[in-house]
Amino acid sequence: RMIRERTANVSCWLQSAEPRFPQEGDERIDALPTTIEGLKEFDAIVLLDPDPEDLDAQAAEALKTFVAEHKGGLLYVAGPKHTQALLARPDLKPLRDLLPVAPGELLDARAAAAEPWPLRATADGADHPSTRLEPDPERCRYLWSRLPGLFFSYPVRSEKAGSTVLV
Repeated sequence: RMIRERTANVSCWLQSAEPRFPQEGDERIDALPTTIEGLKEFDAIVLLDPDPEDLDAQAAEALKTFVAEHKGGLLYVAGPKHTQALLARPDLKPLRDLLPVAPGELLDARAAAAEPWPLRATADGADHPSTRLEPDPERCRYLWSRLPGLFFSYPVRSEKAGSTVLV
């Protein structure tokens, strides 16, 4: 967990928590910053299946500016609960534009695999700094194949120009 990393200053906001829930982190936040001024306080933002009800066009545009103009990091993790609604909202297009893939269509958001989908490092992923588990690419591919796998994956139509599939 990032909170345990002593060299990182982490703020967490559990979107689904009650308002008085004690949020974890080095600096408490009560909401996702939705302006570029608020976002610039951070190096990176991690969105784990965010509920689009707490996002609007201003927040989406601020996130796009944060990444495109201020070189902020953004990790978006699709999930079975809110991703389909987020992708359907026209006003959140600036956020969708940041995705390195063209999303497909999820037919049943409640569907989950009974068995995990295996993970495999691609040739690029076996030697990429963000997915390299071992210096040796062959050993790295082997280690990725030994990981438990995923029970949910949002369909992707294609990767966008300039993106690289790592796993």
